[in-house]
Amino acid sequence: MNVGAAVGAEVLLEAVGKGRPLRRDAGVALRKLLGVEVGLEGLSRLFQPGFPGVRAFAIEGRAAPDQAVEITLVGIARDGRPVWTGSRAFALGRDGSLEMHRGFDEIDPEYQSRNITVDLMQRELDILALLDQGQASRLTIDAEGVGRYVCALHGFVFADETEEGPPVRSVRALEPSGDREKLRAAALTLCQRAAERRGLGKIAQEAAEAQIRAAQSPWDFARLSLGPTPAELAKSDDGEMGVGNLGRELLLAKETPSWRAALYLHPRDEETFRSGAEYRRRKTLRSETRIASELQEARQGLESRHRALRLRALENLGMVAPAWMAGEIKLLTEDTDRRLATAAKSTLRQVSGADLPDRLLSFANDPKQNPRRRGLVYRVLAEHFPDRLKEQVPMLRVNPDTRIQRAIVPLVADEPDPGPALAALLAANPWPKKGSREGLAELRLELIERLALLLDPSTVPVLMEAFRRRELSPPQSELLALSRALVAFPDPRAQVVLVEAARRFQRPQIP
Repeated sequence: MNVGAAVGAEVLLEAVGKGRPLRRDAGVALRKLLGVEVGLEGLSRLFQPGFPGVRAFAIEGRAAPDQAVEITLVGIARDGRPVWTGSRAFALGRDGSLEMHRGFDEIDPEYQSRNITVDLMQRELDILALLDQGQASRLTIDAEGVGRYVCALHGFVFADETEEGPPVRSVRALEPSGDREKLRAAALTLCQRAAERRGLGKIAQEAAEAQIRAAQSPWDFARLSLGPTPAELAKSDDGEMGVGNLGRELLLAKETPSWRAALYLHPRDEETFRSGAEYRRRKTLRSETRIASELQEARQGLESRHRALRLRALENLGMVAPAWMAGEIKLLTEDTDRRLATAAKSTLRQVSGADLPDRLLSFANDPKQNPRRRGLVYRVLAEHFPDRLKEQVPMLRVNPDTRIQRAIVPLVADEPDPGPALAALLAANPWPKKGSREGLAELRLELIERLALLLDPSTVPVLMEAFRRRELSPPQSELLALSRALVAFPDPRAQVVLVEAARRFQRPQIP
């Protein structure tokens, strides 16, 4: 590692420990994986995209049974809205190298042009480089949906064909290799249909089929071409990079099979890796040019003689301006136009983030907003700004929506004697005999895991009752969590229910 990289690693490792602690099991497991103490603020900064109008928050950290650490990422716009959500899991690969498994990032349409996905992909590679945890360190993902196309352009390879094999956190981790052959079969079928639809001759179809049979990497599949390339694709960054019309259609088609993807810190396929790096460079440059143009237009608006244009410019700057523009905005707070000065003060608070907790609370308390998104924002407040939410805990604890109830679990767990309160929440949210409640599985699993960490004897009866009521068909993950919780208790009552369960699996005696 060169001197610059060494300094960067030192700064990163120092910053990653800042903020409130993670849940105990997640904090311990993450320290073993990364070799450093990790705080919520520091972990959030690791995933902060370059676009200044979104702030990243890491929430819901937990250590899974395999000691991988799972987190949820939420990107909050300056008006308090969650505009990006995703998930990540830190785990050790089969050779002991660090593996970061990515869940699919969901980004609001108006923020999809802000380079968030591209920026995060490069940032995560930088994280792996700075942590330097093994020669086979890699990013992994189950490439499905639009992810099939995006991962190919970023230079991911077929993970099932590598020495390390499929991602350890993949939903198809134990399936054998064969993703490339499945993709090839789908491409041949699509090629035939596309050729007939476009009225192309046999020569064009045979040329495309030859490309398909020769394709080795996901990037090769992205470059598949059949007949003339549409002008719209040819003039785009993707087209200039070499993406073909058949490859794009294939990787974006709903019926195309998913593939297990890996992007190595130390590349295994140099050409594919360079193509991915060039793709990220182009997208980043285009995004930086766009934001620079927006800022310049807003700055010109501030110099306008028309109040309406100046107010609109301030409103736009409040959502996108970087911190270095605070000085220019501050000058307007002393303007003789009182309305303009008030707007400038509001913009300044937005840019600095000083009013973000208030905006988060306003969004979360708005019953007109989507309950899932409200739950995410409540959770950000509970983990990162707990003082803003403590007065509402009694009300939120009995909210009929389990996604909102779950948001305040960290605050309940921080109470002086949290065991009875957590157990009461679990008992108050049983599995229904009919129908379902969205978010119930996640709420119950977190409550069971937190009760297992406490080992409070007063909570054993609630766990025993939950374990015995298997006729309501809870998820397998809950039964496993209950088993682990009861096994950990030295209380003999916990052992009784486990013995009852073991008897069900014993072979009947021969008469």
